[in-house]
Amino acid sequence: MDISVIIPIYNVEEYLVDCLESVRRNITGLRAEVLLIDDGSTDHSPIIARLYAEKLDSFSYYRTENGGLSRTRNYGASLAKGKYLFFIDSDDMMADGILGKMLETAERNGTELTVCNVARYQDKKTRESFLHLRAFHGLRETVSHVTKQPGLIYDSTSWNKLILRSFFSRLGISFPEGYIYEDMLPNFIMHYYCNGVSIIRETGYLWRSRTGSNKQITQINNRETLADKMEMMARTLTYAREHAASPGIMEALEIKFLSYDFDGWLERLRLLPEDEAREYVELMKDFYERHIDKEFAEKLPLIKQQVWQDILQGDLAHLLMVLNYKNANYSRAPVIENGDNLELRLPANIFTIESRSAVHEFGNFILPDCIVNSVTASGHRFYLQGRLFLRRVSIPFNGAVYFKAALLNETTGSMLPLPVTPVRKQDLTELQGSVLNYDDYSYCQYDYDGTGFLIDIDFAELTRNSYFYGKNYIILSYDFRHCRGEWLLKGITGNAKKTAERLAYEDGEHTGIITFDAQNIICIALDRKQNKKPENPGTDILRRIPLAFTSTTAGKQLVKLQKDNKALQMDNRKFEKEIITLRKSKEELDKIKSSNGYKVLRMYYKARNFFFK
Repeated sequence: MDISVIIPIYNVEEYLVDCLESVRRNITGLRAEVLLIDDGSTDHSPIIARLYAEKLDSFSYYRTENGGLSRTRNYGASLAKGKYLFFIDSDDMMADGILGKMLETAERNGTELTVCNVARYQDKKTRESFLHLRAFHGLRETVSHVTKQPGLIYDSTSWNKLILRSFFSRLGISFPEGYIYEDMLPNFIMHYYCNGVSIIRETGYLWRSRTGSNKQITQINNRETLADKMEMMARTLTYAREHAASPGIMEALEIKFLSYDFDGWLERLRLLPEDEAREYVELMKDFYERHIDKEFAEKLPLIKQQVWQDILQGDLAHLLMVLNYKNANYSRAPVIENGDNLELRLPANIFTIESRSAVHEFGNFILPDCIVNSVTASGHRFYLQGRLFLRRVSIPFNGAVYFKAALLNETTGSMLPLPVTPVRKQDLTELQGSVLNYDDYSYCQYDYDGTGFLIDIDFAELTRNSYFYGKNYIILSYDFRHCRGEWLLKGITGNAKKTAERLAYEDGEHTGIITFDAQNIICIALDRKQNKKPENPGTDILRRIPLAFTSTTAGKQLVKLQKDNKALQMDNRKFEKEIITLRKSKEELDKIKSSNGYKVLRMYYKARNFFFK
């Protein structure tokens, strides 16, 4: 058994089929088991889960008394028999093929941890996950480690990972029971002690953001969830200090906690009665004073430095003023060049901190705005034209080369420099160069003319080096004098994407195309041409064997294998039809569920017995 997929289930009838279908598609062709752990659901989730367990041999259903997500995950891990563990929340989904890709990558690299990229998913639309955007930002390696890349601290979720089970067991990892945000400490331990982490830049996990009344517990920002999160952060910091984590790791942990992990509760302060808001502030103050190094706090964005100063001083009125300014105007505050430094022009009545330097801000927290708006081809060359800029930072077109590009192969880790030509983007300056400052209603002018680039990809050159077969990503480096960094090229206009999807390179032996994932990460795929595979491999094998051989024992086994393969394909098609039928029957029943619950439940079971005899 290669993989054990562990799915905790609790009252997710609305999303469960999407999750289980994505898992079913992913495990096809793999030696995998799927453990459905029902944490005492009170809706129709158990019915759906049992149907999968009844119809598919690889799915198993277990029901426990309600004990929370941690206990459910721990129970699933104790039942697992696979070489690797993969956790997935029952309202989320996996991109097709990602599980096999993670397994192949883990086996090839010999790493105890393999992670894939993540996108938020809501109302059938995807957007970036800030956590994982930070975790993957600036990564060049295909195998890395948190001691080399402290930004991996932001990869603090347990469900985008393929984990070697023997490694998981050897460390004695379990999820803390009775708390939410239970991922934080176990994930830090895994990142810290693993022999390496394989990086898959492709978006492989869709993290759902629920709407309506049925929200995840982590979407609820109350006193209890704040206390739980601070306890998990405190345990993580204590563990890191006790195990001699480097200053770089401690800095990354503390900055992550202060800049990101309190945001939901800080926003809620404005809606709370004063006495309750003060209680929140006291809790945050106590956490800071007991666990945070002030030296690291000085590397926060200026808005966060001011927020935490007000928290430490217990000045709720001023804190609320700062939070209002953050939402209304902070992203529009004028940026001033002062020699080699960038500074923010901020109102003195709101920002009582001394610093105005935005070096850390633009170097680490404000990420580039990048998009490809044109894709063309000429012979064996493809050209990608676009722009990358940092809002409120002027980049004039003066002949300087601000960009470098390289192709990174996801399998070999090999890199190939790509020619980049500067392109004037005067239209961007005209459209977005004027920014209204709400402090005094004046316009600030910025020059974005130098933010354009043209990347030249020569497929003929790629074919001469086998290190670039498979998927390749484009790393775009930028150096804007005041701030520099690297960006995984993603984002494309609709028209440019349609053009790119129609283009293909062929030379008789190779094919090359441009592909995109859920976040429109741009991938250059190069493969050798293969002979067309027969639709039924079993039939092809039998054609090559003398008819007399089919009467032998081995021949009979081969014939049986072929029949089993056909039966499995038919069973999968039948199962898909049954699931569609179940969905339709449930949609019809949901229309009257609120008015007559008893009849609905009776009709639901009747439909179940009819469609799944």
